[in-house]
Amino acid sequence: MDLQIFLIILIVLLAIAIIAVGVYLVLVLRELRLTLIRVNDILEAADKVFTSLSSPLIGISTAFGAFTQGVKLFQKLKGISSSSDKEDEEDE
Repeated sequence: MDLQIFLIILIVLLAIAIIAVGVYLVLVLRELRLTLIRVNDILEAADKVFTSLSSPLIGISTAFGAFTQGVKLFQKLKGISSSSDKEDEEDE
């Protein structure tokens, strides 16, 4: 009879320990969920900042590319003009 009482007490203590671990696990998972929500909010804010910064940079890049093309066009026109001046001098 003594052994049965000991085993019942042991089973009850193990059940209580398992329930405590389960409750603790639920609390940890809840805290993890809240942390992930905060991290998601931070990442969304960072995405908005990077998006707002990338738009002007793309515009600056486009403007610089257009400026470079304009300089190249000017150089070609200058080259054509100078070559036609040389042809005029040779004809004279």
